[in-house]
Amino acid sequence: MISLSKRYAPQEINVYAYCANNPLNFIDPTGAILEPEKWDKKSREAFNKYEVKLKANPQKYAKELATLEQLRKSDVNYVVQLGGDSNFSAGQEGGLTPDEAKNTIFINLSNKGNEKYSLFSRFGHEFEHARQFDSGEFAFAWDKNGNFLGRANGDISEEVEAWKVQSKLSDAKDKQVTFATGDVSTSIINKFDSATSDNEKAKALSGLSNTYSKSYENIKTDPNLYGKKFQLNGIPPGTKITCSTKINSSEGRTYFGRTYNSK
Repeated sequence: MISLSKRYAPQEINVYAYCANNPLNFIDPTGAILEPEKWDKKSREAFNKYEVKLKANPQKYAKELATLEQLRKSDVNYVVQLGGDSNFSAGQEGGLTPDEAKNTIFINLSNKGNEKYSLFSRFGHEFEHARQFDSGEFAFAWDKNGNFLGRANGDISEEVEAWKVQSKLSDAKDKQVTFATGDVSTSIINKFDSATSDNEKAKALSGLSNTYSKSYENIKTDPNLYGKKFQLNGIPPGTKITCSTKINSSEGRTYFGRTYNSK
């Protein structure tokens, strides 16, 4: 569920106040309380501009519009935060943060004024990751002591798909952004776009971060790891998993996500 809200005093007596007076588009199947402080004015305005851009060319951006529709209908809350609670070190310009206790995924976008890529392209990238989470392509995991482990069954395949969306939404300046790879500087988007297979696209991304590099090396060792989905023994496909879900795990891990359903 993408949570959009504005606070007006008269709305306090409106039975549709929970969905910003728009029950057709902004449904709340979980009955969750909207938290405007976590979907602030700048974030909401930036998202609205992103959606307007997509709707201006619905054929070109059919997939991206379908992603927004999927997240609106989800039983998980999705909240955009410009400058949200993510580690934006090493040039990272976006990321997802799970709050399992609140059934929420925060879609964080750096907003420090020195981002290399356009906000539109970064919106596309991170919303694709949110769709992947919602579809069960990866989950978030914690160890038995409650320490956050990151993505479960995540690999560079998710980054390949996210960069495809980012490239699709990129402007001319985005394609001029260069990174040092070896002895030369190259436009990662141009290099990514010129790759003719997903494996080559993964290779193009591998030099951007240690995480990408390790994931790419893993699939070189075992190609079956590429595109691995979040599945748990004995748990039906499409089941939402939370940290309170009883799972037979020898490692004592807990998860927040949804088991992958191929249908």
